[in-house]
Amino acid sequence: MASKAKKSAKPSKKDLRKLADAQLTRKLDKTKRALAKEKDRAKKAAKKAKAQSKKDIAKATKAAGNQVDSAKAATKKIKKSGPKTVAEVVAAVTGSAKPDASWTIAALRVRARETGVTGYSRLSKTALLERLK
Repeated sequence: MASKAKKSAKPSKKDLRKLADAQLTRKLDKTKRALAKEKDRAKKAAKKAKAQSKKDIAKATKAAGNQVDSAKAATKKIKKSGPKTVAEVVAAVTGSAKPDASWTIAALRVRARETGVTGYSRLSKTALLERLK
């Protein structure tokens, strides 16, 4: 009699477990590598952000130092010249005798009071500037 064709042998449970363990091990290794790459990327980003913040702090500190120096110089100038009105003080500090956008609303209102503008307390900064020009 002719021999029957062999059916493909079913893998044993032990072989299936080994195969599953190998696949899981590969996936775990791949995940660990991806995690390590992500950690490195995060470290580099944090290092870059820290360096940038140091630069920003240095820049802000320098700008603040310049403003302090400017304010000290303006104070000395005011003390020397002895301005008589608030507008003269503002002009000495801002460097402009005519009101402009660099003036505060308080300084503009003082100037309006000195020049006799009425209703200045209800005006906006731009309206005050228009009236004082």
